[in-house]
Amino acid sequence: MIGGWWWGTRLVRRARQAVAAREQGIADAGERKLMEASQRNAYAAVGDFATELARELAPSVSAARAAIRTIERSLPAESSVHGALADAQRELHRLANTLQDTLRLARSGRLDTRRVDLWVPLRNALKAASPDAAARNIWLEPPAYGRTPVWINGDETALEQLFLNLLLNAVQETESGGRVSAKVDVGDDAIVSIADTGRGIPQDALDRVFEPFYSTKADAAGLGLAIAWRTAAAHGGRITIESAVGRGTTVDVALPLADVLGELVLEA
Repeated sequence: MIGGWWWGTRLVRRARQAVAAREQGIADAGERKLMEASQRNAYAAVGDFATELARELAPSVSAARAAIRTIERSLPAESSVHGALADAQRELHRLANTLQDTLRLARSGRLDTRRVDLWVPLRNALKAASPDAAARNIWLEPPAYGRTPVWINGDETALEQLFLNLLLNAVQETESGGRVSAKVDVGDDAIVSIADTGRGIPQDALDRVFEPFYSTKADAAGLGLAIAWRTAAAHGGRITIESAVGRGTTVDVALPLADVLGELVLEA
């Protein structure tokens, strides 16, 4: 009798545990669904915001590019200012493309892709982030550039903006005299890692950094990391963050490699 009672109690306990686990699983699934719905609504809001932003900025960008072309034509051919104006023109061109890409991204999550050497958008992003890093006395350490291309299927302009968002965010979170570094590892995926020696992110904020309009900085719109996450997802990739307060942050962007062998077979 005692043995039967013991087994009966054990079965009841296990049944209760199974029911509790099932209820928790349902609750977790419900919470995930609510979070996904909330995220969809947030990205819809990003789309509306991006539309208004494009309407406001596009005329100014066009006017600035026209003014630069006028200045270029008025300068002597040997003027050293041509280089600076070319850089400014390039950044304005990138901004114009980014406005269009952000609109497409916010609306559909899809980008027009082609085969891209990952080194190109990363190198361009590092160049664009250099003035900000220098102004804050932060060492921007580039990766050891490989001679072998790292081919992925992607949108070069969107990828450059993705890396630039992450680099500038790292620079802004790092104190003077600190360091921001980038490196690339190639395995099953291409992984771009951007690390800083900055303040680090508290755990409660770390869980929300990819939410649109969320920022720990009062003067920030909170769109940079949200657009970065969405851009990575649109490329079939993912972003992960490791951070500790007082020890800095590392952001890993994993992107699928292009099927170069398959493309060569098709082209043949």
